[in-house]
Amino acid sequence: MKLPLKYIAILVILALVGVFSYQTYWLVKLYQSQKEEMDKKVNLALSYAHIMEIEKRVEKLRSTENTPHRRLEANVGFAMDDAESSSKMRKVQVKKVSGGRTITEVYSDSSSHEVSDNPQEQTLMLMISGKLNTLVQQALFSKLNELSAPDIHVYDSLLVHKLVSDSLVNVSHAAKGEYPHSVLFMRGIKVVESVVSSGYVPSPDAVRYQYVVSNEGEPNEEKYVLTIDPLTMAVLKQMTGILVTSIVIMLILGFAFWYLIHTMLKQKTLDEMKSDFTNNITHELKTPIAVAYAANDAMLNYGMIQHPDKARSYLGIIQEQLQRLSRMVEQILAMSMERRKTIQLHMADVNVKEALETLVFQHELKVKSGEVEHKQVHFALSVEPVDLTIKTDAMHFSNIVSNLIDNAIKYSGDTVDIRIHATRHCITVADNGIGIAHDKLPYIFDKFYRVTNGNKYSVKGYGLGLFYVKSLMEKMKGSVAVESELGKGTIFRLNIQ
Repeated sequence: MKLPLKYIAILVILALVGVFSYQTYWLVKLYQSQKEEMDKKVNLALSYAHIMEIEKRVEKLRSTENTPHRRLEANVGFAMDDAESSSKMRKVQVKKVSGGRTITEVYSDSSSHEVSDNPQEQTLMLMISGKLNTLVQQALFSKLNELSAPDIHVYDSLLVHKLVSDSLVNVSHAAKGEYPHSVLFMRGIKVVESVVSSGYVPSPDAVRYQYVVSNEGEPNEEKYVLTIDPLTMAVLKQMTGILVTSIVIMLILGFAFWYLIHTMLKQKTLDEMKSDFTNNITHELKTPIAVAYAANDAMLNYGMIQHPDKARSYLGIIQEQLQRLSRMVEQILAMSMERRKTIQLHMADVNVKEALETLVFQHELKVKSGEVEHKQVHFALSVEPVDLTIKTDAMHFSNIVSNLIDNAIKYSGDTVDIRIHATRHCITVADNGIGIAHDKLPYIFDKFYRVTNGNKYSVKGYGLGLFYVKSLMEKMKGSVAVESELGKGTIFRLNIQ
């Protein structure tokens, strides 16, 4: 079963909306994931800068000759929560030994060296190991402060360097010292030391990251606090490739869907025009045949041959209708050949004045003969220079101008004024007709297109005339242009090379 076009269009639009929605959802989730990863990197940078700052202080102590020999020890421990091992204590010893060497030992009681096959116990031991590492760092930092105070400027420098290496900070900004941020070293709620970028004032959206270095959870807790603007641009920068690719894909899909719907609508319109053309051309072909048949039947069956004047009149009618039929068939064949690109032109020098005078005379006869009912047609012809000749196909040139004259007569009122002016490079056919609306002008040269009055065609035709004019003019290396305004007439210009 063939679906109506509107249902197909709805399905296509829904599919496009679905694709765009899923793509947007996926990009948002990716952004959130990248943002979380950035936050992790910032926290790791805080930890890294802390460890490196400790290392630099230790190195500074090593290199100082006047430093007295000291021994630094700290014991750290915690108990397991389960009843079976509540009596067992994990112990940590941190040693600072003089003589230029630093030794850090981490050990527990003998039970901690036993390896369990229980996955839960193995997981618990990993958690214990991480906790021990944190406690070791905090104990080391607290005891090291007794020998040397933390240098927040060194910490800040190390932190920014790490942020740059992780692509969280613009390298050029960092090099110029323009990275907007602040680093605080706090003890409880008191700010001990701070580093603030020149002119930096945290925005309402600024993000705070903190890293506890000692006495975690206690009133005298010591920590570093980093304040920076949101990492939105850094996240988007990392997603640049994906974002560009996604946007390009969505644009391509959008264009493809639009083109599909546009093509379907155009095909629907073309099918309707073809159907209308078939109905009209059938009528147009039948009319001259019927008239010629009636005239011939009158001569054969009603003794008109015995009356020379009447016979001549009927023969004239037959000839005129056959010529009309021939012109219609000729246009149809020309369109068919143009589509197959097989149309043949016979170019020759044509006297423009003679050709146009002949066309004007023929159309005046058509008006006088009554073929054009209830209309008075007046022609004004001018050719500059009078002996103007152009190189063209005589037959097609006559058909082109004849089509324009026919349209001028058809789409005018009872009194028709047609002005034909020819120069070396342009022939204009102007009328005082009903004109063409501006929104319809782009379509009048399309095959099978006919200007409607509402939903009805006000003039008989089959929508090939102007298409024929445009096609043949282009075939002869020329062009056709139109100017029109409703109620004020129309001007066609044939531009000739």
